Amino acid sequence: MNKIIAVCLSLAAATMAASDQPTCQLNERLAYIGVYKDCSFSEVFNLEKPVAVTEDAAIVLTLRSSVPGHASLFWHMNGVTKGEGLGNGIGFDFEGGSVWRTYVLRPLWNIGSIDRIRLYSHPAKNDPTCVSLRSIAIERRGFAPFDAQNADGIIFRMRSDEFKYLSLNWKVRRGKDKPIPFNMGFTSIPDGREHTYWFDLKNTRERMTFGRPHWYGRIEGFCLREGLRFREFMPDGLEFVKGVPRIPADPVVRQVFPEDAIPRAGRPLPIEVVVRNYGTEPAEGIRFALEGLPEGMRVIDAADLSPAGAITPNGGYDYIRDDYMTNGIPGERRFRITLSDPGRPMAFMSHLVLTAANGARSEKDFHVKVLPSLNLSPCDYPPEPKPLDMGGVEVGVFLFPGWYRHQWYPAWDAMPERKPVLGWYDDTLPEVRDWQIKWLVENGISYAFVDWYWSSEKGPSPYNYWIEGYGKARYRKYLKYAALWCNEGNYRHSVKDQEMVTKHWIDNFFSDPQYMKIDGMPVVGMWAFNMERSLGPGGAKKMIDISQAMARAAGYPGIYFVSMFYSTEDPKRHQVLKDAGVSALFEYCYKAQGTPHMPGFVNGAIDYSAIVDSSYKHWTTIHTNNVLTYFPAISTGWGNKPWKGDTGWEIVGMTPARFAKVCRDAKRFSDETGVKRLLLGPLDEWCEGEIGYPNAENGFGILEAVREAFAKKPADGFPLNYAPKDVGLGPYTKPIARIP
Repeated sequence: MNKIIAVCLSLAAATMAASDQPTCQLNERLAYIGVYKDCSFSEVFNLEKPVAVTEDAAIVLTLRSSVPGHASLFWHMNGVTKGEGLGNGIGFDFEGGSVWRTYVLRPLWNIGSIDRIRLYSHPAKNDPTCVSLRSIAIERRGFAPFDAQNADGIIFRMRSDEFKYLSLNWKVRRGKDKPIPFNMGFTSIPDGREHTYWFDLKNTRERMTFGRPHWYGRIEGFCLREGLRFREFMPDGLEFVKGVPRIPADPVVRQVFPEDAIPRAGRPLPIEVVVRNYGTEPAEGIRFALEGLPEGMRVIDAADLSPAGAITPNGGYDYIRDDYMTNGIPGERRFRITLSDPGRPMAFMSHLVLTAANGARSEKDFHVKVLPSLNLSPCDYPPEPKPLDMGGVEVGVFLFPGWYRHQWYPAWDAMPERKPVLGWYDDTLPEVRDWQIKWLVENGISYAFVDWYWSSEKGPSPYNYWIEGYGKARYRKYLKYAALWCNEGNYRHSVKDQEMVTKHWIDNFFSDPQYMKIDGMPVVGMWAFNMERSLGPGGAKKMIDISQAMARAAGYPGIYFVSMFYSTEDPKRHQVLKDAGVSALFEYCYKAQGTPHMPGFVNGAIDYSAIVDSSYKHWTTIHTNNVLTYFPAISTGWGNKPWKGDTGWEIVGMTPARFAKVCRDAKRFSDETGVKRLLLGPLDEWCEGEIGYPNAENGFGILEAVREAFAKKPADGFPLNYAPKDVGLGPYTKPIARIP
C-alpha cells in the first residue's frame, strides 16, 4: 500500500497533532448550553460567556419528537453578526418516535466567538409540546484542519444492508475568506458484506459545470455523513493516503433489469447487468450464472455468461450528480444476457450470481414482468397522432430538455425502474420528438411549456435544442409550445439583458404558428420574484415593461407573462406579481411547500397522499383569491435524490391510481369554476421524480389518467399506447451509450 498519511479508527483515537497532517482529534466540549426540557423551540439560549469557535467546531443536539419535523438553528457572533439579530443559521430535519437522537450541525463559521443561540422548530403536527430537547453543546469534532496537499485520497471499510446516499463533507478556506462547503456523494453497497471504499479527493470537482476542483487550500470540518439526517459516522480502517492504494478486484452487481422498459411476449428478453469494480486492480475472469428461470426459458448465447475482457479498476469516485454514459465510466461495465422468448405473459424472479478469477463473488435478485404481445405490424416511422375531443379544456405540461449529454446517469444508476420506454434517449432526435408528440396528443395534452435557458447578456444555452429544433418534428402541428424562461437561481437581470432576451423571442419564436398565444399575445413563463430579488422593489415591473414595449413595437398586442410563485396561497404575494405586470400564475410542480397543507418530513420524504388530499383545496383557495388567472397544477410528484442524494427530499408513493384521483379532482374543479386551462407537472424530470412519460415503473398509466378524466372516449376506444419496439423502431440512445 502507498504511504499512509494518518490513521483514525475512532473519534477518540488521537488528539490533535502539531503537524499539518490530517488527524482525528478527541471530542472537546467548548460550551454546554441546554438541558432536558419541553419547549416550543422558539427560544434563545444565552451563553454564560462568549465561546470562541474553531474551524472544526460543531453544534451537537440531542432531542426527540413524537412526530418528525424541521428545525432551524441561529447564532450571534460578536463583532461579525450585524446588529442584534441572530443572522447566521442552518436548518435540519428531525425524526419522529420515542428515541433520543443526536444531530451534528457543522455551520460555516466565521472565526470569532458566539454569545447566544436560538433554536426554532416546525413539528409536523404544529404541536410544540411534542418536541423535547435533552442537550445542546458546541464541540470540536472529527478531524483537525489540515492542508489538502497532504492527502490525495481516503479509504475505509464498511458493511451495509441497505442502499444509502452518503457523503464525504468538508470546507475549504483560503486566507481570511469565509469557508466554502464541498462534498463528494457516494452510495453504499447494500449486500451485507464488508467492502473497501476508496475516493480520489484530488479528482473531486464540479464535473457538471466548469470542472473547478474541490480539494485545495485549508481543509476544515472533514467528516462522513448520512446527508439529510445530519448523522455523522466513522467507518473502520479509515486512512488518508498519497497516490493510489492497492485494493484487490471487487466486482459488485449494481443493477439487473430488463433492457426493455415494457417487456412483451413474442420476442427475446434481453437482461441488462451493471457491474462496478471497487478495487484498484482489474476484475478478470467474470462469469455469470442464472438461477430460478421459468421452465423452458434459457440463455440464447452461452457466451453471455462468460464475457471476454476485464472490468477496469475503480476510478476513485462515485457518480452521484455525474453522468458518464457518453464517455464511459472507470470501473464500471454493462453486460447483456439475452433470454429466449417467454412465449406468454408472466412474472418471475430470478437470481444472478457473479464470480471473478480472484474468487470475488456478488449476487442479486431481479424481477421481470412480461406483458402480452400486441401483434403490431412494423412501421418505418412513428404513426401520425390522433387528437382527442377534450370538451374545450386545454391541458398542458412542463418539459425539461436535458437528456442529450450528461444527465442520465443519476437515474440510470440509482433508479432503473424509471427507465423510459424510449430507452435512455437522445432528446435531440426528431423521431424522439414525434413519439413524444404522439403520446401527448393521444392522451389529451395540447400544449407544453418548455424550459428555456439564457445566459445573462450572452445568449441562449445549449439546453434550448428542444425549441430551436422543434421545426424538424414531423408532427409539430399537433402541439403548441411556449418558452419557460428559466431566470432562476443567481440569474443576473439588467436592462441590456432584458432587451437582448426579448429580441430573441421576437425574432425566433413569436412568429411561429405553433407558438402558444392567449388573446393574441405570445405566452412566456418566468420567475418574476427572481427579478425583484436581483433588482430590488420595482425591478420586475421595469423589466416586464421593457419587454411589453418591444413586443408592441413588433406588432403584437403584448406578451402574456405567466409567473412561477412557489405555491404560496397568500393573495398579497400574488398582488405583487400583478402589480409588476404578470398576467397569470402557475406552479412547475405543486409539492405543498409554502402552504398549510405541507405535512412534516419522514426520513426526508412526504407521501403523495398529501398532494391527493390537498390539491383541490389549493386550487380553490387561489381561484377564490381572484387576484390573477391561475393555471391549476396537477402534480406529477417530486424527488431529487438522484441529483442530491440524502441532501435532497422526495414525494413518495405516487402511483397512476393516486394520480388519476388528482386528475378527476382537476376535472371537477374545471367544471365548477369554468377554468379551462390546466397544467400537469413535468413529464420528463427523470432525476427529480416528476415523471409522466411512459416508463418501466408506471407504463403509460400517468398519461392515460389524463385522458380518462378529461377526454370524450371515441366510439372505437382511445388510441392504443405502445412502445417503439412494439412496431420495430428504436433504440434512440447514443451509440456510445449502448451495451457492446
